[in-house]
Order: sequence, then structure tokens, then C-alpha cells
Amino acid sequence: MKKTVRQGKRFFEMGRIESSEICALPGVLDDISITGLRTRFPNPVTIDPEKEYHLSLTIAKATTTREFDLVCEPKWIDEDKSETEIGFSILCSPDTRAFNDFIENLTETNKDTEDVSNILIPSNADFIG
Repeated sequence: MKKTVRQGKRFFEMGRIESSEICALPGVLDDISITGLRTRFPNPVTIDPEKEYHLSLTIAKATTTREFDLVCEPKWIDEDKSETEIGFSILCSPDTRAFNDFIENLTETNKDTEDVSNILIPSNADFIG
């Protein structure tokens, strides 16, 4: 499978992926966007590229823990001896509306952070090396 570039902005969130269809052990969320997510499982797994998978995604934040029930299809797989990375595209899911709201909130929070960093470090600042 070939890796494809996601259209949405990626966010690096900590999370846990569970799917009995993929692996008995939970996987880790590497990054997330409005259209997909990149995951890592702790051992080699077998994935059918033509199949849809139900994933339970738990986002862990200091303020709250959010869980999403997502239907995804694999877009790319990168297998190693000790782990497997999988890029998933998110399809219409039971928690699509809540998930989209979550990503919108991340986008707004990220905009606020970017605005503050532009005030603290102007884009025309010169650094002496």
C-alpha cells in the first residue's frame, strides 16, 4: 500500500487504539486529523487492505478523557519485526459528529497557540548564532 498525504492538519495527541479485529493488545495513536489517523501496534499484525475496521480511540488529556467509536479503512501499512504502523482513513462512524467537534476544538486551540507564539517571537526576529 502506498502512503498518501492527508488533506487535514495533523495533531499530535496521545491516545490508545483498540480493535479486537486487528490485535489483542492496544495500539498507540501517533497523530490524528479530520480525515484519518496514524497508529502503531506493538507487534506484527495482519491487515486486509479491503476491509473496514471498527476502532475504539481513547484520547488522553490532562483535563478529560474522550472515547470515539470509529469505522476506518487502512490506507497504508508499514511492518517491522517488532511493530506495525497503520494509516487509517476515517469513514462515516457512530461518533463522527463528536469526533469532528473534537478536531474543530483542536484546530481552534492550535490557532490560539500560534497567535501567542507570533506575539512572543515576531516572524521578522533575527537570531544571533
